[in-house]
Amino acid sequence: MTEYKKIITNKGLGFVFLEDDNLTITSTKISQAVAGSTAPTTGAWYDSDNNIIKYYSSGSMTLTGMSLPIAIIDRTNDTLNQIFNHCGWLGASCFVLEGVKCLSPDGRNADGSLKNKVITTINSIDAAFAANTNGYMRIQPDGSVDTTSISRTTTVESFGNLPVISDNTLNIAYVKEDNQYYYYWVTRGITEWTPIDFGCVGFLITDVDKKPTVEFNIRQPISIMDTGNPMIPNIDGQWVNVNVQLVDNVTYPTTEDLTYDLSNILPNDNNNYEILLVGSVITGSTSGDDVTLGVQSDILNGHYSSCICGARTRTNSTVYSYGTVILPISTSRNLYVKHSSTYEGTFTLRIVGYRRIGTNN
Repeated sequence: MTEYKKIITNKGLGFVFLEDDNLTITSTKISQAVAGSTAPTTGAWYDSDNNIIKYYSSGSMTLTGMSLPIAIIDRTNDTLNQIFNHCGWLGASCFVLEGVKCLSPDGRNADGSLKNKVITTINSIDAAFAANTNGYMRIQPDGSVDTTSISRTTTVESFGNLPVISDNTLNIAYVKEDNQYYYYWVTRGITEWTPIDFGCVGFLITDVDKKPTVEFNIRQPISIMDTGNPMIPNIDGQWVNVNVQLVDNVTYPTTEDLTYDLSNILPNDNNNYEILLVGSVITGSTSGDDVTLGVQSDILNGHYSSCICGARTRTNSTVYSYGTVILPISTSRNLYVKHSSTYEGTFTLRIVGYRRIGTNN
């Protein structure tokens, strides 16, 4: 293994480069490192047209064959501020090395677990970033690198929550329910939310008073290896407040169950949901009349019913009873009220909330 050594004398912040010509290392002030098509008078220059880094002194090229920067040092305070591993920056360009792999969200497996695809860089490539803008460094499907401002990205629960776009700038959104990124870009002819691969390899931070830095931890919402093994379905759904009256003071069924389709109340997806039901019963007015409000769903295979409330009168007058129950609802979205030939009375049923509880596979 080649060992590179050199005493760095530049004061202040500087880049460190490997220099193959002399088997040594060199450095330059950050303020004297540029990228693009125009060489500096003095300093390191990433010639992006020819994909090579050179060093200039007083207008003349003195070194060539330099590596991409490998670190940032502070000779004033004798500290090593940052090491560039798989990606970094120079001038107004960021770079990602050849063969770097990252994950891009790619929907869900049949069991509801997260699914991802691997994207790989094809060579050492760069992308320009905007000054004073925080953003993601991402690998595109063709292996090229691009940057996306964090101000142009968002995260939503479902596709129906995607915002309405009124400008021409690139907009990217991650949809949790789909485990998929989408983009909207009027100037490129993308006038509706369209799936896009989004493999994040770093987070670029720029500041008006500081030079940019690259954080190497992945800050995208999903970065999980897809092993093919079942994972625990997502059960972190938040309660949604609703107030829907299903029935009001209806005679309790005595010959067959009543079925209520909740498709217009619950989201149309492949997840099961819990619902919070509020119910009441009123008995008949003859002594001994009784009624119990029992409900059921397909998720328990029709073998069990949940009792919301029940009442029996011991006089010749009606009796009231109220209660609540949380009931899991399957993708059929059916709710059943169980019949009884012995009950005498009426019932009322209302849904006041629901939450996602994943799949039942």
